[in-house]
Amino acid sequence: MCIRDRHELAAINARLAPERLRVREVAADGHCLYRSVADQLGDGSDFAELRRTCADYMASHRDDFVAFVALDADDPDAAFDDHVRKIRDTAEWGGQPELLALARALRRPIRVHARDAPLLEMGAEFDGAPLVVAYHRHYYALGEHYNSTEAADS
Repeated sequence: MCIRDRHELAAINARLAPERLRVREVAADGHCLYRSVADQLGDGSDFAELRRTCADYMASHRDDFVAFVALDADDPDAAFDDHVRKIRDTAEWGGQPELLALARALRRPIRVHARDAPLLEMGAEFDGAPLVVAYHRHYYALGEHYNSTEAADS
């Protein structure tokens, strides 16, 4: 881990400390967003199941998402359909639109902690303990990555 990565991890853990949480690493394989949310659910959900849930929700709520995932495309509908297919069938990296879709589909708040950004919460209108994940802009040489969180004393 390079110094920049260690500093980012330390900064995110410092942001999590008031909630008595720390970063819990998940595999950096393109499924990290979905692995992190599955870990937070703690109910045996797996990343592939959450990918399908996300894809299904986005497909059935096209108007809520098409502008965010296919805005610059020549054919936004085709680009959106391809995006949803990639969510379902590949290790395509997920981001904020996918987190929003998962928060809505699961009817659970999802909170995202990052080093250089304010706390982001999606699904605040839903009851239940929030699912808390960490967003890393510089994760090893991989670039962007999501991790789960866990109790700091575990």
